[in-house]
Amino acid sequence: MVQFSTPAIPKAFREFEAVPLKISPHGTPRRWVNAFSGEFIGPNASNLYATEPLFGDWEGRVLLLAQDALPARSLRNLLDLYLTQGTPRESAWRHAERGKEGHKGGFQTNELIEAMMKTYARGVGALYGSATAYMLYDNGTTHYSRSLPGLHDPRLRNHLRDVLRWVWGSMPNLKYVLCLGEVAWDLSVEAANLRCNTPFQKLRDGDRADDCLTGMVNARELVFIPSFHPAARCERSQKERGWRKLADAINADKNA
Repeated sequence: MVQFSTPAIPKAFREFEAVPLKISPHGTPRRWVNAFSGEFIGPNASNLYATEPLFGDWEGRVLLLAQDALPARSLRNLLDLYLTQGTPRESAWRHAERGKEGHKGGFQTNELIEAMMKTYARGVGALYGSATAYMLYDNGTTHYSRSLPGLHDPRLRNHLRDVLRWVWGSMPNLKYVLCLGEVAWDLSVEAANLRCNTPFQKLRDGDRADDCLTGMVNARELVFIPSFHPAARCERSQKERGWRKLADAINADKNA
């Protein structure tokens, strides 16, 4: 397998502090935590995204941007297992794999992305990440949250936009950003300072090239493609629409 190298992760990213959330007096404590903190994997992990061991080509033309990596509690449980086995804590920062001890969620999403890449973008270099990067939602459970409370906290939101712009600037050949879900789409549109008056769902469900947005970022033209999240409760054919748009865009460039 080809090994790719992540650019040096800025110190400010590794040290960004957890974001506590306001809750009702009787609510479950909730917060956003940094996976690079000493409480979790620490500052020595070599990859920005947990999913880079699956698709981690920073020189690729495609950024596959999903929602969040995993619940903080799931990483905590996996980390405890790794430490018991004598495995370095930073090794826990990786994508979920079917049948691998401690990996209880997320592998179906990753398997679908692998299948889609083979079908629609075979041979095209790609980086697989998430809109929330290394920031993880923690409500004390291992259940994924669709709503991700607190994601619009100004301090957290501004930080995630900064991280995303840094990623774009660190991918010299980037051309296509496949936004796997509304969270990734909204954050990308904001980070790229794009105007979009059409609801995400309408763009996502369309089959036309102009359902995508094109913008200039760091003096480069990027194409933003709306798509279903792989874990969405819908038919596979619906999930493939965004991937077909990606394939069409790649082929159009080849024939230009």
